[in-house]
Amino acid sequence: MATTSKEGSRRVNYPIPARGGPTEAKAFAMDAFINQERKLEDRRRLDTALVLTVNDANQQLGDATTFGALSSFRETKIGFRGKYGCKVET
Repeated sequence: MATTSKEGSRRVNYPIPARGGPTEAKAFAMDAFINQERKLEDRRRLDTALVLTVNDANQQLGDATTFGALSSFRETKIGFRGKYGCKVET
């Protein structure tokens, strides 16, 4: 169906077919959102690194003293962040 505007130009109105209605669009958007959240969660999991805290180091030191290896511990630099920890020399 063609219509004429006030200025005399012509434009054509094309009907837009509906594909399942708004509920299908909402379901698709929800699935896309859930998939995006899963990808972000996987990315966060890959970026996570295990870092020893002072409490962890103290517990490991305590476990080692039960074996009588206190004299074999020394302070050493580990990792690229410059954190200090304990390492057993064998």
